[in-house]
Amino acid sequence: CIQFIIYKIHNMPTLSIIIPVYNSEKYLKQCLDSILAQASDDFEILLIDDGSTDFSGKLCDEYASRYNNIYVFHEKNRGVSAARNKGIERAQGEYVIFVDSDDWLEKNALSFLMAQESDVDLIFYGSSFHSVNGNVTLYSPNLCICHGFSEVQEGMIDLITNPKYYDYLGFTWNKVFRSNILKEYNIRFIENLSYREDEVFTLHYAHYCKKLMILPNIVYNYRVSDTGLTKKKHTYDEFLLLSHAYQESLIYYTDKRLQEYMILQIIRNYLNAIKRISNIRKRNTIIKELWVFYQEKNIFDMSLKIKSVYRYLLCLPSAWFMNIYMSIKLLFK
Repeated sequence: CIQFIIYKIHNMPTLSIIIPVYNSEKYLKQCLDSILAQASDDFEILLIDDGSTDFSGKLCDEYASRYNNIYVFHEKNRGVSAARNKGIERAQGEYVIFVDSDDWLEKNALSFLMAQESDVDLIFYGSSFHSVNGNVTLYSPNLCICHGFSEVQEGMIDLITNPKYYDYLGFTWNKVFRSNILKEYNIRFIENLSYREDEVFTLHYAHYCKKLMILPNIVYNYRVSDTGLTKKKHTYDEFLLLSHAYQESLIYYTDKRLQEYMILQIIRNYLNAIKRISNIRKRNTIIKELWVFYQEKNIFDMSLKIKSVYRYLLCLPSAWFMNIYMSIKLLFK
């Protein structure tokens, strides 16, 4: 496949907007028009066409031919994470945001974001969730400015546990990243991961942050789809990969609540992997890996929401007991 790239000489923009595109001809125009209608034009748009088979690729080219700040990269289909990574590599702005090709920005969203303090490493902002039946849910997190890594962790906990706006840490499109942190520390999306890949990306990024800002203002409109990645069935190796990704970030965080959150995700994804694998030898290897993790992290006293039977089995002196239990359990699934 010959890659077609439209690249123009220009001054380095403040903001790079990375948009992975895959068969989104129905909504792409609304997405791009909402960005081009912004009061500020101090930005570049990087359209990563991930092997689209509809009119999306040609639509990208049409917009790039009309606007000097739009750049198109036609790639073989490798998934949204690979497309985002391509955007990070090509981004020339001081800051980076990600936009899904079927979503759109609020009026004056970019000028609002660019008006914030320049020394912030990570900005979260509010969003509207638009369901297929027309319902709209507003996510407006609590205003917070966090200085130092200890406060950054507290802000992240609020994004995870806030009962009104629960689990807002993940996603990719609800935040502004600093480009030099992404590139200096080689922070990238895990390309074989399509489940919670945005959250582990954020956890990897955030431990380099010294200042975090959380804004309640509605900036982004998210289109909730019944056919998105959240509906996809995942394989055991993807859950195992996710467990390992959380473990890589776990060592950097000191807040006990955040540690417990990540440990819970690690255990849940180990169990999801175990439940989905039919090869007994591989299953027993993963069980042993989970058992060792549970023992080494002294999880016994943590208030994790896992079934009591698993907690009991993981506390036993050998992984053998869980091997037997899962072998029997999976016979009747």
